[in-house]
Amino acid sequence: MPDSARTVSKALFTDEDMVTGQSASGSIDVSEYRECMVVVRLAAVTGTSPTLDIDVEFSDDNSNWHKDSDITQITDSEASTARPVHKVTSPLGKFMRLVPTIGGSDTPTFNDVNAHAILKT
Repeated sequence: MPDSARTVSKALFTDEDMVTGQSASGSIDVSEYRECMVVVRLAAVTGTSPTLDIDVEFSDDNSNWHKDSDITQITDSEASTARPVHKVTSPLGKFMRLVPTIGGSDTPTFNDVNAHAILKT
């Protein structure tokens, strides 16, 4: 019997000029998927000892959000890498978003942030 699973990529952050605080990504509908891998790519960072923490949140109504998990902290030394950073399995909820939090000093920013959810049915 053929495997009917399919995989798609949905953007959460796409070529954002910079992430400077705690503004959530747009939400995506993940209701038909059972597994998710979040991939993050950064172009450059500024500030002293910048860190990027990202919470993975889900909602059933796209209004009331709950934190499911968090992505391992990304540091300035990892700024130019693109890598799978987090896997989430069922239940995903209906909607998903990412909430970044920046740490460090001297006005830390993360430039050209791209984050995608690779979703599997």
